[in-house]
Amino acid sequence: MFWFPEYLKRARHLDLASIGKFAWIPYLVAGLGNVIAGWFSGFLLRRGVSVTVARKSPITVFILLMASAIPAVLVPETSVSIGLVSLAMMGYTGVSANMLAFPADVYPKNVVASIWGLASMGSGFGGMVFVLLTGWLVDRYSFAPVFVVFGTIPMLALLIIWFVSGPLGPALARTNEGPCQHGLGV
Repeated sequence: MFWFPEYLKRARHLDLASIGKFAWIPYLVAGLGNVIAGWFSGFLLRRGVSVTVARKSPITVFILLMASAIPAVLVPETSVSIGLVSLAMMGYTGVSANMLAFPADVYPKNVVASIWGLASMGSGFGGMVFVLLTGWLVDRYSFAPVFVVFGTIPMLALLIIWFVSGPLGPALARTNEGPCQHGLGV
């Protein structure tokens, strides 16, 4: 998200005026991803679908959208690349919108803030590492490996979400006493 204008300049050879004309498009589509993903999850919940399916299904759809980053760097047309990047960014924000709900779905309300504090700290460190890695990859190779990493790493996250995280359940059903059912002890 942060280096997209630089990608348009260095890899797609757009001038500053052209970057200004087109670089906003993926960010608008990303904003729509937040709304659509939240709506999708809420729609499933209103239809009586379990919390697990109502959260993990939209995440699956939006993670698959993130894979559109891979062809975005390979296509010759700049407009198609911008469209594919837009889909990838929609996927990113759609996943984020639903992931924000996970702690409230899983943990008692008295620990949700602590869980999100730890998750945000990890996200911040991960962001710093990814920015450094992006710069290193672009300087030594090109934007291609960055787009491939952005398109494939979410697939690993998807496996973890479906097969490691287990079922999600309403936090209200658990008491605030004793260790957490998920073994984290928080």
